[in-house]
Amino acid sequence: MVTFQQKIIFLLVVVALLGFVNAQGIPPQTNINLEKGLQIYYPSIEYLKQNQDFTLNIRVGNITDGKLINNALANCTVEIQNSSGNVLFLQNLSTSSTLGGYNIFIAGGNFSNLEVLTWTLFCDNEVGGVAEGTVQVTITGKELTGEETSIMIFLLILYVCLLVLSIYSYGKLPSGNARGEDGMIIKISYLKYLRVFVGGLVYLFGFLILNLSGTMGIAYINQGFAGTLLFNLSIIMGYLAIPLLLLTLFKLLENALHDKEIKRLMARGIEVDGGTL
Repeated sequence: MVTFQQKIIFLLVVVALLGFVNAQGIPPQTNINLEKGLQIYYPSIEYLKQNQDFTLNIRVGNITDGKLINNALANCTVEIQNSSGNVLFLQNLSTSSTLGGYNIFIAGGNFSNLEVLTWTLFCDNEVGGVAEGTVQVTITGKELTGEETSIMIFLLILYVCLLVLSIYSYGKLPSGNARGEDGMIIKISYLKYLRVFVGGLVYLFGFLILNLSGTMGIAYINQGFAGTLLFNLSIIMGYLAIPLLLLTLFKLLENALHDKEIKRLMARGIEVDGGTL
């Protein structure tokens, strides 16, 4: 059984490999007709945005000569099935003012899941015509191009490297003032303020890594659960950022005033045993 940790590792590995492989395209959309019948002219769409409404517009013509027919002479129906084979949408199209034109509004709720949907168009009068194809629902409504993949991979690697460097620097910087063997403060250390700033960088790069990995996982490599979890964690970090920033600024101000008092006492030759962050 695949564990959650393995899913996360798989997600990050696949994200890393995306820059070196080409994504497999959506199967082509086709008209299925005999030597005579109806030709259905429909938009060539491979991707739809999640939860976004869509209006389908088609035209119908004679397959023998390609001429559009009067839309009052034929009825057209559209059917959409999900990846499990369940029918999500089945309805007749309305005629439009354009010769041979039909349209229908499809609510975004039919595109709530990130999956590949199969659609079929049926039109008939004395003869019939059928068109079918697939469309993939993604968060962005588009395919991740090779150039975009390369940029995201570069940013992900950069963020990870900067996170590691920030964590290392954070561990090396002092957390308080310099003390002697007796525990008394011998020098005010201003590097402890830099440590707080570096800690903020650790938080920032952690947020960016979770957000980018989650977005790519959900939208482009179908790792819905793991991708959603990573993305939601980044959202939580985003909401917590402002309260944590205000708390940190308050703490820095408090310690700056504290250090000022310690410096005044040390100048008078008084030993001090406080003053840490």
